[in-house]
Amino acid sequence: MDILLIYKGKRYIIETKVNRQVNITAFIQAGIKQVTQKYLAAESVDEGYLVIFDTRTEVGSVCEPQVYPEGNKSVTVFTIGIGYPSDMGQ
Repeated sequence: MDILLIYKGKRYIIETKVNRQVNITAFIQAGIKQVTQKYLAAESVDEGYLVIFDTRTEVGSVCEPQVYPEGNKSVTVFTIGIGYPSDMGQ
């Protein structure tokens, strides 16, 4: 886990990742599995967060949080574009 925030007695588990893969769906699913099976279970927490910095999504793209239920737990995923416009040659 990258961040464990404790605020007013509540634990917030936050995992961050950088995506460079073409298949972001598989990348998200692997991240959700990691968060739920490793971190949420170990901390006895029912919800966590996955923040993905996506090199294949243009900077400034709208990021809509998505909630993924996983058994009796849930992970809210934020995908943040950090890629470059195609006219910059990247």
